[in-house]
Amino acid sequence: MRTHRFVHALVLPSILPSIMAVVLGLLVVLVPAGLRPAAAASGVETMSYGQQASGLSAWSSSAPGRLERSYYGHGRGDRFALRIETGQRATVALNDQPNHIASTTQGALYTASAWVRTRTPNVTVQLRLREVHDGVSTVESGEHVSLQDRNWHHVVVQHVARRSGSTLDLNTVGWDLGVAERFVVDDVHMAVRMPDAQPAPDPTPKPTPTCSVGAKLVPSCGVLWGIYTTQRSSTEGWATPFLDIEQSIGRRLDLVKRYHDWSNAGGSGQFPDRYETQLGADGSRVLYFAWTSNIWSQGTFASWGDIADGVYDESVILPEAARIKAWGQPVFLDFDHEMDGRTRTANGTPAEYVAAYRHIREVMAAAGADNIIWAWVPTGTMANTARIKAMYPGDAYVDWVGYDPYNFYDCNGSSWETPYESLAPFYTWLANNGMGDKPVLLGEYGSVPDSSDPQRVADWYTGVSDALAQMPRIKAVIQWNSSTSSTCDFRVTGSPEAMSGFRSASLDPYIDLS
Repeated sequence: MRTHRFVHALVLPSILPSIMAVVLGLLVVLVPAGLRPAAAASGVETMSYGQQASGLSAWSSSAPGRLERSYYGHGRGDRFALRIETGQRATVALNDQPNHIASTTQGALYTASAWVRTRTPNVTVQLRLREVHDGVSTVESGEHVSLQDRNWHHVVVQHVARRSGSTLDLNTVGWDLGVAERFVVDDVHMAVRMPDAQPAPDPTPKPTPTCSVGAKLVPSCGVLWGIYTTQRSSTEGWATPFLDIEQSIGRRLDLVKRYHDWSNAGGSGQFPDRYETQLGADGSRVLYFAWTSNIWSQGTFASWGDIADGVYDESVILPEAARIKAWGQPVFLDFDHEMDGRTRTANGTPAEYVAAYRHIREVMAAAGADNIIWAWVPTGTMANTARIKAMYPGDAYVDWVGYDPYNFYDCNGSSWETPYESLAPFYTWLANNGMGDKPVLLGEYGSVPDSSDPQRVADWYTGVSDALAQMPRIKAVIQWNSSTSSTCDFRVTGSPEAMSGFRSASLDPYIDLS
C-alpha cells in the first residue's frame, strides 16, 4: 500500500462524466464538436461530427489553454486544436459536451469509432464510452490501442446500454502523455442499433455452466475473490474479522491474504500461521502469502543481492519451503510486492531483484515445494513502468502478474477515479509489454470514501464487477481492507456504504459463481 503514487488520470465532477485533465505542456488536436444524426439504414442510426466553422464553446476543459482551428486530419473536415503551454506529463481525456447520447435505450448497441495518432510512438490511447445515470457513472466500455508509430490508427468501441434514460458520454484518452506530446483525433462517429424484439422465454431449463480451476489456480470463468483485513484487537486475532466480512457479504471468500516478513520467527515470519491454517483448512480457501524481505521487528531488510547469493538459503528460504510443502495445498507466493516503490530502492537494483526472485523460486522448487503459485506484483504506477519492466523475473519464473490499483482521491489529493479508470492503464501496459498471456491479479485494490457524498464509495465498489468484466485477463482480486490515516481509509468495513457496494460486487454473477 502506498499513498505517494503519481496521479495518472483526472476526472470531472459527475455533471460531466469525463474531462481533459489539467495537463501542462501538451499539444492536443481535436475533431469538431457536435454530433448530428445522419441517414438511418437497416435499423442503425449513425451520428458523426459536423464540419463546423465555429463552435469552440462546445468543447469543455478544466485545463488552461486556447482552442484554435487546424486543417491536417485523417479524412475530411475541419478540426480544432487545443494548446496547453506548460510542461508536465499526464493522462488526458478529451471531451465535448454535445457528443453524448442524452437518453439511452436499455439493450441498445452503441458503436463509436475514431482515427487517432500521436506525435511520438509507443503511446497508449483509448476510445471510451461511459454510461451515466442520475449523475453517477455506472458502467464504462473502452478500447485501448498502443500506437507503435506516428501513423493514423482506427479505434472502435461498443457498449450495450444497461438501462434506459442514462446519458452516454464519448471521449478519447491519451495515457501518460509526455511533455510537448501531440494527440490528434479525427473522424469520430457513433452508430446506434436499437434492441430487437425479445422472443418468448424458452421453458426448457438450461444447464448451469460449470467453472473449473486449473493447476495454476486460474479459474475458467469469473474471478477468485479475496480480501486482506487487519485484526481488531491483539486478543481476537484476525481470522474472526475475516469471517465477519464473509457473513456481511453473504458468501465465502476464495482468497486469504497475509503479509509476512523475512525473520523466520513467529506469526510474522513463519507461515502458514494458525489463523491461515484455520481459514485454509481442507482447501476451503486459498492462502496468499505476500513475503517481504524486510524484518519488521528490527526495522531492517535483507538485500536482494545477498538473497540471490544464497546467504539466506539455510536460515530463511529452506525452512519456509519445508512449511509450505508440508501444507500440501496450492498457495500463492508474492515476493516483495510493490518492489518498484521508492521504499524498496535501498534493497538493491532491478537486476538484483530479478536474481533474488529467481533464486528463491529455484531453491524452493529443489526443496519440493511444488505447490507454490508464483505471483509478481508491482505497484502498477504508470510513472514507474521503465523500472517495473526491468524488474520482471521472466515468463519461466512468474505464473501470475499483478498490480495494486487504488482510487486515492482525498488520500493524496487526486481526482476521483472510477474502477475502470483505476484498473485499465496498467492492465493495458501489461498486455503491451509481453505479459498479455499471463493471468492477472489485483494484489491490493480499494477506494477511499468521498466525505461530501457517502454513496459515492458504494457506487465505486458496485462498479468493480463491471470493470472486471471488461478486463477478462484479471482472474483474481484482493481488497485491501485497511487504512493508513483518516483520509486514507480503504476499509470496506469503514462505512455501511462501502460494505453495501462491496457486498453487491461480491454477489455479482460475474464474480460469484457458486
